[in-house]
Amino acid sequence: MDISSKLVWIFLHVLVMSCMNEVTTGVYASTPTFITEPDNEVRVFQHGSSTTTTILLECEVQNLNSDQKVSWLKNGNIISDGDQMRQDAGTGRLIDYRYRISTSEAEESESGDVFNLRINSVDISRSRFDIGRYQCAVLGKANDNIIITSRTAVVTLYVTPRDTHPICRSWKGGDSDVNVTSVTEGDTITISCESDLGEPPVVLQWTANNNATITDTRTGIRPNGLSYSEYTFPAVRNNTGIYSCNIHHPGYEDVSPQPGATCTVGPFDIQYKPDNMTITPNVVTITDAKDIANFTCDANGNPSIVEYSWIYNSNPSIANLTFVGYEEGNILQLRGFNDIDNANYTITCVVQNTVGECSTSSVLIVDISSKPANIENKRTAFELTPTYAFMIGGLAFLLGSVLLIAVVIIIFKRRRRRKGDQKQAKQDGGVDQEVQTATTSLEGDYISDIDITEVIEKNVDMKGIYQELEVFRRQTPSPCSSVCYQNVGKGLAQDPSPSRLVSLV
Repeated sequence: MDISSKLVWIFLHVLVMSCMNEVTTGVYASTPTFITEPDNEVRVFQHGSSTTTTILLECEVQNLNSDQKVSWLKNGNIISDGDQMRQDAGTGRLIDYRYRISTSEAEESESGDVFNLRINSVDISRSRFDIGRYQCAVLGKANDNIIITSRTAVVTLYVTPRDTHPICRSWKGGDSDVNVTSVTEGDTITISCESDLGEPPVVLQWTANNNATITDTRTGIRPNGLSYSEYTFPAVRNNTGIYSCNIHHPGYEDVSPQPGATCTVGPFDIQYKPDNMTITPNVVTITDAKDIANFTCDANGNPSIVEYSWIYNSNPSIANLTFVGYEEGNILQLRGFNDIDNANYTITCVVQNTVGECSTSSVLIVDISSKPANIENKRTAFELTPTYAFMIGGLAFLLGSVLLIAVVIIIFKRRRRRKGDQKQAKQDGGVDQEVQTATTSLEGDYISDIDITEVIEKNVDMKGIYQELEVFRRQTPSPCSSVCYQNVGKGLAQDPSPSRLVSLV
Protein backbone atom coordinates (compact mmCIF):
# COMPACT_ATOMS: atom_id res chain seq x y z
CA MET A 1 0.00 0.00 0.00
CA ASP A 2 1.44 3.30 -1.08
CA ILE A 3 1.61 6.32 1.04
CA SER A 4 -1.47 7.95 -0.46
CA SER A 5 -3.57 4.90 0.23
CA LYS A 6 -2.42 4.85 3.86
CA LEU A 7 -3.35 8.48 4.30
CA VAL A 8 -6.82 7.88 2.93
CA TRP A 9 -7.29 4.91 5.29
CA ILE A 10 -6.14 6.98 8.31
CA PHE A 11 -8.52 9.80 7.41
CA LEU A 12 -11.48 7.47 7.11
CA HIS A 13 -10.62 5.82 10.45
CA VAL A 14 -10.41 9.15 12.19
CA LEU A 15 -13.69 10.22 10.62
CA VAL A 16 -15.48 7.05 11.74
CA MET A 17 -14.14 7.33 15.27
CA SER A 18 -15.13 10.97 15.40
CA CYS A 19 -18.67 10.17 14.34
CA MET A 20 -18.93 7.39 16.85
CA ASN A 21 -17.75 9.75 19.61
CA GLU A 22 -20.26 12.43 18.63
CA VAL A 23 -23.05 9.90 18.70
CA THR A 24 -21.92 8.72 22.11
CA THR A 25 -21.68 12.23 23.58
CA GLY A 26 -25.04 13.25 22.09
CA VAL A 27 -23.88 15.92 19.77
CA TYR A 28 -26.14 14.53 17.15
CA ALA A 29 -28.54 12.80 19.60
CA SER A 30 -31.28 14.92 21.36
CA THR A 31 -30.15 16.37 24.73
CA PRO A 32 -32.86 16.74 27.48
CA THR A 33 -33.21 20.16 29.17
CA PHE A 34 -35.41 21.63 31.91
CA ILE A 35 -38.06 24.14 30.96
CA THR A 36 -39.46 24.46 34.51
CA GLU A 37 -37.55 23.75 37.68
CA PRO A 38 -38.60 23.85 41.34
CA ASP A 39 -37.98 27.00 43.35
CA ASN A 40 -34.80 27.24 45.36
CA GLU A 41 -36.76 27.44 48.60
CA VAL A 42 -40.25 26.26 49.33
CA ARG A 43 -41.64 27.56 52.62
CA VAL A 44 -44.84 25.94 53.72
CA PHE A 45 -46.82 27.65 56.49
CA GLN A 46 -49.37 25.83 58.54
CA HIS A 47 -51.30 27.60 61.29
CA GLY A 48 -52.45 25.33 64.07
CA SER A 49 -51.60 21.71 64.57
CA SER A 50 -54.97 20.46 63.30
CA THR A 51 -54.66 21.88 59.77
CA THR A 52 -52.96 20.37 56.71
CA THR A 53 -51.46 21.74 53.51
CA THR A 54 -50.01 20.60 50.16
CA ILE A 55 -46.49 20.97 48.73
CA LEU A 56 -46.06 21.25 44.95
CA LEU A 57 -42.61 20.96 43.31
CA GLU A 58 -42.64 21.69 39.57
CA CYS A 59 -40.54 19.98 36.85
CA GLU A 60 -40.90 20.13 33.03
CA VAL A 61 -38.38 18.48 30.66
CA GLN A 62 -37.94 18.63 26.86
CA ASN A 63 -35.95 16.47 24.42
CA LEU A 64 -36.35 13.39 26.58
CA ASN A 65 -35.10 10.27 24.77
CA SER A 66 -36.81 6.92 24.88
CA ASP A 67 -33.95 5.38 26.86
CA GLN A 68 -34.22 8.11 29.49
CA LYS A 69 -36.59 8.76 32.37
CA VAL A 70 -37.41 11.54 34.82
CA SER A 71 -37.07 10.86 38.54
CA TRP A 72 -37.25 12.86 41.77
CA LEU A 73 -34.46 12.80 44.27
CA LYS A 74 -35.01 13.49 47.95
CA ASN A 75 -31.85 14.15 49.91
CA GLY A 76 -29.95 12.32 47.07
CA ASN A 77 -32.19 9.24 47.04
CA ILE A 78 -34.41 8.28 44.09
CA ILE A 79 -38.07 8.27 45.18
CA SER A 80 -39.84 8.05 41.77
CA ASP A 81 -39.49 6.56 38.29
CA GLY A 82 -41.33 8.49 35.62
CA ASP A 83 -44.88 8.96 36.76
CA GLN A 84 -44.70 6.31 39.47
CA MET A 85 -43.43 6.52 43.02
CA ARG A 86 -40.96 3.86 44.03
CA GLN A 87 -41.86 1.08 46.41
CA ASP A 88 -40.02 -0.07 49.47
CA ALA A 89 -37.80 -3.00 48.51
CA GLY A 90 -38.69 -4.90 51.69
CA THR A 91 -42.44 -4.38 51.94
CA GLY A 92 -43.35 -3.66 48.35
CA ARG A 93 -45.34 -0.63 49.43
CA LEU A 94 -45.03 2.93 48.35
CA ILE A 95 -42.42 4.87 50.24
CA ASP A 96 -45.14 7.40 51.13
CA TYR A 97 -48.71 7.24 49.82
CA ARG A 98 -49.00 11.02 50.03
CA TYR A 99 -46.44 11.52 47.28
CA ARG A 100 -47.73 11.65 43.69
CA ILE A 101 -46.23 12.46 40.30
CA SER A 102 -48.62 14.71 38.46
CA THR A 103 -48.41 14.52 34.66
CA SER A 104 -51.82 15.96 33.83
CA GLU A 105 -50.26 19.30 33.12
CA ALA A 106 -48.46 17.76 30.10
CA GLU A 107 -51.54 18.17 27.95
CA GLU A 108 -51.29 21.91 28.42
CA SER A 109 -47.59 21.96 27.60
CA GLU A 110 -46.53 22.08 23.94
CA SER A 111 -42.83 21.86 24.48
CA GLY A 112 -42.10 19.34 27.21
CA ASP A 113 -43.15 16.65 29.62
CA VAL A 114 -44.43 17.55 33.10
CA PHE A 115 -43.35 15.57 36.15
CA ASN A 116 -44.52 17.67 39.10
CA LEU A 117 -44.09 16.21 42.56
CA ARG A 118 -47.13 16.75 44.79
CA ILE A 119 -47.03 16.02 48.54
CA ASN A 120 -50.52 15.90 50.05
CA SER A 121 -51.78 16.11 53.66
CA VAL A 122 -48.73 17.73 55.12
CA ASP A 123 -49.22 18.20 58.88
CA ILE A 124 -47.14 18.49 62.01
CA SER A 125 -47.02 14.72 62.53
CA ARG A 126 -45.26 14.23 59.16
CA SER A 127 -43.49 17.52 58.74
CA ARG A 128 -40.08 16.23 59.73
CA PHE A 129 -40.31 13.56 57.03
CA ASP A 130 -41.29 16.09 54.35
CA ILE A 131 -38.54 18.56 55.14
CA GLY A 132 -35.50 18.09 52.91
CA ARG A 133 -33.67 18.78 49.64
CA TYR A 134 -35.51 17.86 46.42
CA GLN A 135 -34.20 17.63 42.79
CA CYS A 136 -35.78 16.71 39.49
CA ALA A 137 -33.34 14.52 37.43
CA VAL A 138 -33.06 12.80 34.05
CA LEU A 139 -31.70 9.27 34.40
CA GLY A 140 -30.82 6.49 32.04
CA LYS A 141 -33.46 3.80 32.15
CA ALA A 142 -30.98 0.96 32.08
CA ASN A 143 -28.71 1.84 34.98
CA ASP A 144 -30.24 4.93 36.75
CA ASN A 145 -27.20 6.93 35.77
CA ILE A 146 -27.88 10.62 36.34
CA ILE A 147 -27.65 12.54 33.11
CA ILE A 148 -28.87 15.97 34.31
CA THR A 149 -30.44 17.42 37.49
CA SER A 150 -32.49 20.51 38.20
CA ARG A 151 -31.62 23.06 40.83
CA THR A 152 -32.18 22.01 44.41
CA ALA A 153 -35.41 22.95 46.17
CA VAL A 154 -35.14 23.20 49.95
CA VAL A 155 -38.51 22.47 51.54
CA THR A 156 -39.04 24.12 54.90
CA LEU A 157 -42.27 23.64 56.86
CA TYR A 158 -43.44 26.20 59.42
CA VAL A 159 -46.24 25.03 61.71
CA THR A 160 -47.40 27.70 64.15
CA PRO A 161 -49.53 27.03 67.27
CA ARG A 162 -53.26 27.56 67.44
CA ASP A 163 -54.69 31.01 68.17
CA THR A 164 -55.70 29.91 71.66
CA HIS A 165 -52.09 29.21 72.60
CA PRO A 166 -50.12 29.80 74.74
CA ILE A 167 -52.08 28.94 77.88
CA CYS A 168 -50.86 30.29 81.25
CA ARG A 169 -51.62 28.81 84.66
CA SER A 170 -50.35 29.25 88.21
CA TRP A 171 -50.50 27.15 91.36
CA LYS A 172 -48.97 26.99 94.82
CA GLY A 173 -47.06 24.08 96.25
CA GLY A 174 -47.44 20.88 94.26
CA ASP A 175 -51.16 21.16 93.48
CA SER A 176 -51.03 21.94 89.77
CA ASP A 177 -54.75 21.26 89.30
CA VAL A 178 -55.82 24.42 91.16
CA ASN A 179 -55.21 27.75 89.44
CA VAL A 180 -54.54 30.45 92.06
CA THR A 181 -53.92 34.18 92.19
CA SER A 182 -54.05 34.67 95.99
CA VAL A 183 -51.34 33.08 98.12
CA THR A 184 -49.85 33.45 101.58
CA GLU A 185 -46.40 34.89 102.11
CA GLY A 186 -43.92 32.01 102.25
CA ASP A 187 -45.84 29.76 99.83
CA THR A 188 -44.19 28.47 96.64
CA ILE A 189 -45.71 29.74 93.39
CA THR A 190 -45.30 27.94 90.06
CA ILE A 191 -46.31 29.62 86.79
CA SER A 192 -46.67 27.47 83.67
CA CYS A 193 -46.97 28.27 79.97
CA GLU A 194 -48.10 25.60 77.43
CA SER A 195 -48.36 25.66 73.63
CA ASP A 196 -48.58 23.47 70.54
CA LEU A 197 -45.13 22.17 69.72
CA GLY A 198 -45.02 23.66 66.23
CA GLU A 199 -42.45 23.13 63.49
CA PRO A 200 -39.75 24.06 64.09
CA PRO A 201 -40.51 23.70 67.83
CA VAL A 202 -41.67 26.87 69.54
CA VAL A 203 -39.60 28.73 72.09
CA LEU A 204 -41.52 29.88 75.18
CA GLN A 205 -40.07 32.88 77.01
CA TRP A 206 -41.17 34.28 80.40
CA THR A 207 -40.78 37.96 81.30
CA ALA A 208 -41.60 39.82 84.51
CA ASN A 209 -43.44 43.13 84.28
CA ASN A 210 -42.99 43.07 80.50
CA ASN A 211 -39.24 43.69 80.53
CA ALA A 212 -37.09 41.41 82.71
CA THR A 213 -36.41 38.08 81.01
CA ILE A 214 -36.60 35.03 83.27
CA THR A 215 -33.89 32.52 82.44
CA ASP A 216 -34.06 29.84 85.15
CA THR A 217 -37.10 28.05 83.74
CA ARG A 218 -37.87 24.38 83.13
CA THR A 219 -38.88 23.42 79.57
CA GLY A 220 -39.95 20.23 77.85
CA ILE A 221 -42.76 18.37 76.10
CA ARG A 222 -45.70 17.01 78.05
CA PRO A 223 -47.23 13.58 77.38
CA ASN A 224 -50.04 15.26 75.42
CA GLY A 225 -47.47 16.70 72.98
CA LEU A 226 -47.60 20.30 74.24
CA SER A 227 -44.44 22.28 74.79
CA TYR A 228 -44.17 23.87 78.24
CA SER A 229 -42.09 26.31 80.25
CA GLU A 230 -42.34 26.58 84.06
CA TYR A 231 -40.94 28.96 86.64
CA THR A 232 -41.09 28.52 90.43
CA PHE A 233 -40.45 31.27 92.98
CA PRO A 234 -41.27 32.07 96.63
CA ALA A 235 -44.28 34.24 97.46
CA VAL A 236 -42.93 37.49 98.88
CA ARG A 237 -44.50 40.93 98.92
CA ASN A 238 -42.49 42.36 96.04
CA ASN A 239 -43.51 39.49 93.73
CA THR A 240 -46.83 41.07 92.89
CA GLY A 241 -46.12 41.98 89.26
CA ILE A 242 -47.46 40.59 85.99
CA TYR A 243 -45.69 37.65 84.35
CA SER A 244 -45.99 37.22 80.57
CA CYS A 245 -45.25 34.18 78.40
CA ASN A 246 -44.40 34.84 74.75
CA ILE A 247 -44.16 32.40 71.83
CA HIS A 248 -41.18 32.83 69.52
CA HIS A 249 -41.57 31.10 66.14
CA PRO A 250 -40.29 31.98 62.63
CA GLY A 251 -43.66 31.15 61.17
CA TYR A 252 -45.21 34.25 62.72
CA GLU A 253 -43.19 36.43 60.35
CA ASP A 254 -45.54 35.61 57.47
CA VAL A 255 -48.80 35.36 59.44
CA SER A 256 -51.06 38.37 59.13
CA PRO A 257 -52.61 39.52 61.31
CA GLN A 258 -50.31 38.47 64.07
CA PRO A 259 -51.97 35.96 66.44
CA GLY A 260 -52.15 36.68 70.14
CA ALA A 261 -49.07 34.65 70.98
CA THR A 262 -48.90 35.88 74.59
CA CYS A 263 -50.54 34.97 77.88
CA THR A 264 -50.16 36.46 81.36
CA VAL A 265 -50.58 35.58 85.02
CA GLY A 266 -50.77 37.91 87.99
CA PRO A 267 -50.64 40.21 89.70
CA PHE A 268 -50.61 37.93 92.73
CA ASP A 269 -52.31 38.89 95.98
CA ILE A 270 -49.60 38.10 98.54
CA GLN A 271 -51.32 37.92 101.93
CA TYR A 272 -49.44 38.23 105.23
CA LYS A 273 -50.23 38.59 108.91
CA PRO A 274 -50.00 42.01 110.63
CA ASP A 275 -46.54 43.43 111.21
CA ASN A 276 -44.71 46.76 111.59
CA MET A 277 -46.78 47.37 114.71
CA THR A 278 -46.43 50.48 116.88
CA ILE A 279 -48.11 51.85 120.01
CA THR A 280 -47.93 55.56 120.66
CA PRO A 281 -46.86 56.85 123.05
CA ASN A 282 -44.28 54.36 124.25
CA VAL A 283 -44.65 55.43 127.89
CA VAL A 284 -47.48 57.22 129.72
CA THR A 285 -47.06 58.48 133.32
CA ILE A 286 -50.10 59.26 135.50
CA THR A 287 -49.39 61.62 138.44
CA ASP A 288 -52.88 62.92 139.15
CA ALA A 289 -56.18 61.12 139.58
CA LYS A 290 -57.71 63.40 136.95
CA ASP A 291 -55.18 62.37 134.30
CA ILE A 292 -56.26 60.34 131.25
CA ALA A 293 -54.01 57.89 129.37
CA ASN A 294 -54.53 57.54 125.58
CA PHE A 295 -52.86 54.84 123.45
CA THR A 296 -53.02 54.36 119.66
CA CYS A 297 -52.09 51.10 117.94
CA ASP A 298 -51.10 50.89 114.23
CA ALA A 299 -50.09 47.95 112.01
CA ASN A 300 -49.86 46.78 108.40
CA GLY A 301 -51.43 43.61 107.06
CA ASN A 302 -52.96 41.96 103.99
CA PRO A 303 -55.86 41.46 104.11
CA SER A 304 -56.78 44.48 106.21
CA ILE A 305 -56.85 44.36 110.00
CA VAL A 306 -60.11 42.81 111.18
CA GLU A 307 -59.74 43.08 114.97
CA TYR A 308 -57.90 45.09 117.63
CA SER A 309 -57.83 43.93 121.24
CA TRP A 310 -56.16 45.44 124.33
CA ILE A 311 -54.64 43.94 127.47
CA TYR A 312 -53.97 46.54 130.19
CA ASN A 313 -54.58 44.92 133.62
CA SER A 314 -51.27 43.12 133.46
CA ASN A 315 -49.86 43.74 136.96
CA PRO A 316 -50.67 40.77 139.24
CA SER A 317 -49.62 42.72 142.36
CA ILE A 318 -52.68 44.98 142.07
CA ALA A 319 -55.72 42.95 143.11
CA ASN A 320 -58.49 45.48 142.37
CA LEU A 321 -57.87 48.12 139.77
CA THR A 322 -59.87 51.31 140.09
CA PHE A 323 -59.13 52.74 136.66
CA VAL A 324 -61.26 51.69 133.71
CA GLY A 325 -60.53 51.35 129.97
CA TYR A 326 -62.57 52.43 126.98
CA GLU A 327 -61.67 50.70 123.69
CA GLU A 328 -62.61 51.94 120.22
CA GLY A 329 -60.79 49.98 117.51
CA ASN A 330 -57.11 50.85 117.61
CA ILE A 331 -57.56 53.47 120.38
CA LEU A 332 -57.51 52.77 124.14
CA GLN A 333 -58.38 55.35 126.83
CA LEU A 334 -57.76 54.77 130.55
CA ARG A 335 -59.12 57.03 133.33
CA GLY A 336 -60.45 57.01 136.90
CA PHE A 337 -57.06 56.46 138.57
CA ASN A 338 -56.42 56.24 142.32
CA ASP A 339 -53.30 56.03 144.43
CA ILE A 340 -54.01 52.35 145.07
CA ASP A 341 -53.32 51.81 141.35
CA ASN A 342 -49.73 52.97 141.78
CA ALA A 343 -47.61 50.49 139.80
CA ASN A 344 -46.12 49.89 136.34
CA TYR A 345 -48.37 48.24 133.75
CA THR A 346 -47.72 46.68 130.36
CA ILE A 347 -50.25 47.88 127.80
CA THR A 348 -50.49 45.30 124.98
CA CYS A 349 -52.21 45.69 121.61
CA VAL A 350 -53.10 42.49 119.71
CA VAL A 351 -53.91 42.81 115.98
CA GLN A 352 -55.51 40.06 113.88
CA ASN A 353 -56.43 39.38 110.26
CA THR A 354 -57.39 36.17 108.43
CA VAL A 355 -53.74 35.12 108.09
CA GLY A 356 -52.56 35.52 111.69
CA GLU A 357 -51.96 37.89 114.57
CA CYS A 358 -49.23 40.06 116.01
CA SER A 359 -48.82 42.10 119.21
CA THR A 360 -46.70 44.87 120.68
CA SER A 361 -46.63 46.68 124.03
CA SER A 362 -46.28 50.05 125.73
CA VAL A 363 -45.77 51.06 129.39
CA LEU A 364 -48.19 52.77 131.79
CA ILE A 365 -46.76 54.23 135.02
CA VAL A 366 -49.25 55.23 137.73
CA ASP A 367 -47.61 57.35 140.45
CA ILE A 368 -50.25 59.33 142.34
CA SER A 369 -49.37 60.84 145.76
CA SER A 370 -51.28 59.40 148.76
CA LYS A 371 -54.42 61.42 149.50
CA PRO A 372 -58.16 60.78 149.72
CA ALA A 373 -59.64 59.43 146.62
CA ASN A 374 -60.72 62.14 144.30
CA ILE A 375 -64.48 61.72 144.42
CA GLU A 376 -64.98 64.55 141.99
CA ASN A 377 -62.80 62.76 139.48
CA LYS A 378 -64.78 59.55 139.93
CA ARG A 379 -68.00 61.47 139.49
CA THR A 380 -66.65 63.07 136.31
CA ALA A 381 -65.73 59.72 134.88
CA PHE A 382 -69.19 58.49 135.84
CA GLU A 383 -70.93 61.41 134.18
CA LEU A 384 -68.93 61.12 130.97
CA THR A 385 -70.46 57.81 130.08
CA PRO A 386 -73.48 58.07 127.76
CA THR A 387 -75.76 56.01 130.05
CA TYR A 388 -75.08 58.10 133.16
CA ALA A 389 -75.43 61.35 131.25
CA PHE A 390 -78.84 60.25 130.00
CA MET A 391 -79.98 59.29 133.52
CA ILE A 392 -78.85 62.61 135.03
CA GLY A 393 -80.56 64.57 132.29
CA GLY A 394 -83.80 62.66 132.85
CA LEU A 395 -83.76 63.32 136.59
CA ALA A 396 -83.12 67.04 136.06
CA PHE A 397 -86.02 67.28 133.65
CA LEU A 398 -88.34 65.47 136.09
CA LEU A 399 -87.39 67.71 139.07
CA GLY A 400 -87.83 70.84 136.99
CA SER A 401 -91.29 69.70 135.90
CA VAL A 402 -92.35 69.04 139.52
CA LEU A 403 -91.13 72.46 140.67
CA LEU A 404 -92.95 74.22 137.84
CA ILE A 405 -96.23 72.49 138.70
CA ALA A 406 -95.83 73.41 142.40
CA VAL A 407 -95.26 77.09 141.58
CA VAL A 408 -98.33 77.14 139.33
CA ILE A 409 -100.48 75.59 142.10
CA ILE A 410 -99.27 78.08 144.73
CA ILE A 411 -99.94 81.07 142.48
CA PHE A 412 -103.38 79.74 141.62
CA LYS A 413 -104.30 79.26 145.31
CA ARG A 414 -103.12 82.78 146.30
CA ARG A 415 -105.13 84.39 143.55
CA ARG A 416 -108.14 82.42 144.53
CA ARG A 417 -107.79 83.42 148.25
CA ARG A 418 -107.31 87.09 147.33
CA LYS A 419 -110.49 87.10 145.26
CA GLY A 420 -112.38 85.55 148.17
CA ASP A 421 -111.13 88.24 150.58
CA GLN A 422 -112.13 91.01 148.21
CA LYS A 423 -115.59 89.53 147.83
CA GLN A 424 -116.02 89.35 151.63
CA ALA A 425 -114.86 92.95 152.07
CA LYS A 426 -117.48 94.21 149.64
CA GLN A 427 -120.17 92.37 151.54
CA ASP A 428 -119.15 94.08 154.84
CA GLY A 429 -119.34 97.52 153.21
CA GLY A 430 -116.20 99.52 153.64
CA VAL A 431 -113.28 97.49 152.36
CA ASP A 432 -113.14 99.34 149.10
CA GLN A 433 -114.50 102.72 150.39
CA GLU A 434 -112.24 105.68 150.91
CA VAL A 435 -111.21 106.46 154.48
CA GLN A 436 -112.24 109.79 155.94
CA THR A 437 -109.56 112.42 155.74
CA ALA A 438 -107.70 113.55 158.81
CA THR A 439 -108.32 117.17 160.01
CA THR A 440 -105.73 117.61 162.66
CA SER A 441 -102.17 118.83 161.97
CA LEU A 442 -99.08 118.47 164.14
CA GLU A 443 -99.84 121.85 165.91
CA GLY A 444 -103.44 120.75 166.68
CA ASP A 445 -104.93 122.11 163.44
CA TYR A 446 -106.81 119.81 161.02
CA ILE A 447 -105.35 118.97 157.65
CA SER A 448 -108.01 118.17 155.14
CA ASP A 449 -108.02 115.56 152.39
CA ILE A 450 -105.38 113.29 153.88
CA ASP A 451 -106.56 109.95 152.56
CA ILE A 452 -105.13 106.87 154.21
CA THR A 453 -105.79 104.87 151.03
CA GLU A 454 -103.61 107.18 148.94
CA VAL A 455 -100.82 106.99 151.49
CA ILE A 456 -100.94 103.23 151.48
CA GLU A 457 -100.95 102.94 147.63
CA LYS A 458 -97.84 105.16 147.49
CA ASN A 459 -95.98 102.54 149.46
CA VAL A 460 -96.65 99.11 147.98
CA ASP A 461 -95.17 97.30 150.98
CA MET A 462 -98.02 98.62 153.16
CA LYS A 463 -100.80 97.02 151.11
CA GLY A 464 -100.48 93.63 152.67
CA ILE A 465 -100.40 95.08 156.22
CA TYR A 466 -103.41 97.24 155.50
CA GLN A 467 -105.36 94.25 154.21
CA GLU A 468 -104.54 92.38 157.38
CA LEU A 469 -105.66 95.50 159.35
CA GLU A 470 -109.01 95.45 157.59
CA VAL A 471 -109.49 91.77 158.41
CA PHE A 472 -108.56 92.50 162.04
CA ARG A 473 -111.03 95.43 162.13
CA ARG A 474 -113.86 93.27 160.85
CA GLN A 475 -113.18 90.59 163.41
CA THR A 476 -112.87 93.06 166.40
CA PRO A 477 -116.03 93.50 168.53
CA SER A 478 -115.58 97.30 168.60
CA PRO A 479 -114.50 98.30 165.12
CA CYS A 480 -112.37 101.34 164.62
CA SER A 481 -114.43 104.56 164.39
CA SER A 482 -113.93 107.44 161.98
CA VAL A 483 -111.88 109.20 164.65
CA CYS A 484 -109.64 106.13 164.71
CA TYR A 485 -109.16 106.40 160.97
CA GLN A 486 -108.42 110.08 161.32
CA ASN A 487 -105.69 109.36 163.84
CA VAL A 488 -104.34 106.66 161.56
CA GLY A 489 -104.32 109.03 158.65
CA LYS A 490 -102.56 111.65 160.74
CA GLY A 491 -99.89 109.19 161.87
CA LEU A 492 -99.30 107.88 158.38
CA ALA A 493 -98.90 111.39 157.07
CA GLN A 494 -96.00 111.84 159.44
CA ASP A 495 -94.43 108.40 158.88
CA PRO A 496 -95.82 106.42 155.92
CA SER A 497 -94.26 103.08 156.88
CA PRO A 498 -95.62 99.59 157.78
CA SER A 499 -94.25 99.77 161.30
CA ARG A 500 -95.95 103.12 161.84
CA LEU A 501 -99.28 101.73 160.62
CA VAL A 502 -99.07 98.84 163.05
CA SER A 503 -98.29 101.15 165.99
CA LEU A 504 -101.20 103.40 165.17
CA VAL A 505 -103.64 100.56 165.07
